[in-house]
Amino acid sequence: MLDSLMAKHGISLGELTGEQPPEWLAITCADKADVRLVFAVLRRVLTANTIRYRQMRKAISVLMTPAQHIEAQVMLSVYRPALKRHMESALLAFIFRNKIEPDVPSEKDEEAAPAAKKPEPSIDVAAIRAMMAVTTPTQVHKQLANGT
Repeated sequence: MLDSLMAKHGISLGELTGEQPPEWLAITCADKADVRLVFAVLRRVLTANTIRYRQMRKAISVLMTPAQHIEAQVMLSVYRPALKRHMESALLAFIFRNKIEPDVPSEKDEEAAPAAKKPEPSIDVAAIRAMMAVTTPTQVHKQLANGT
């Protein structure tokens, strides 16, 4: 994986081990949640609370070394899919907690239901129930609750 990242960015192993001056390098961001994740990773990689950056349309350009850039890219390649899975579970917990859909399917329901009726093949029921327990239900106005 390191070899492919180094080839992608045109960096040799010797450059990674030596001292290099920082330069402006871009990291792409898909949405606001991704921007927040990128800044959290950058604070960890750069070991700094404040980061000099330039905002671009769908990316952030940061003053860092190529080695730091590769480290940030590797960390983001792990954290982005995990965040996506977590956000999907959080959305389902919100929907079920506010009774927008009837109830969280049980593990028995998932096994018994035909494949065509399964809405989410990888639902982690235990995680969704745990999130539901700490989610405050949204108060719906009386007229909306009564349907008038």
